[in-house]
Amino acid sequence: MPSFTHNYWIDPEEKDRVRLKLEEVSKRFPGVQALDKVSFELKVGEVHALCGENGAGKTTLMNILSGNLQPDDGRIKLHDEEVRILSPLEAQKMGIGIVYQEKSLVGNLSVADNIFAGNQPLTNWKLIDRKNCIIRLCNCSVN
Repeated sequence: MPSFTHNYWIDPEEKDRVRLKLEEVSKRFPGVQALDKVSFELKVGEVHALCGENGAGKTTLMNILSGNLQPDDGRIKLHDEEVRILSPLEAQKMGIGIVYQEKSLVGNLSVADNIFAGNQPLTNWKLIDRKNCIIRLCNCSVN
């Protein structure tokens, strides 16, 4: 029986598959070890929030995942394949999107619309294709 995650059906064979994995990622700045061998994995259908004290490395980690910074050490794997994310555009092409804590979000838009702001999938009638936004976010099918 398929599992129901985030209001969308996830193929039972996919639900335990690791989509994104960071292995011992480190980043140093002059006088500061911002990240020290951070490991993390994200499975199909999961949504995570990153919380911590100021200076804990949250923004540094997200900047590495989004292509704004390069790690000094460690590996990033996407779909079990090691990748280097050299720019925000490359991250976007790989399907990686980040929602930052800053109040730069548009309050009257959905989470999906904020994530895809300026790059929303459109219908043939040039309207925002909300179903396709969700499919791309979750990498799942919607009936």
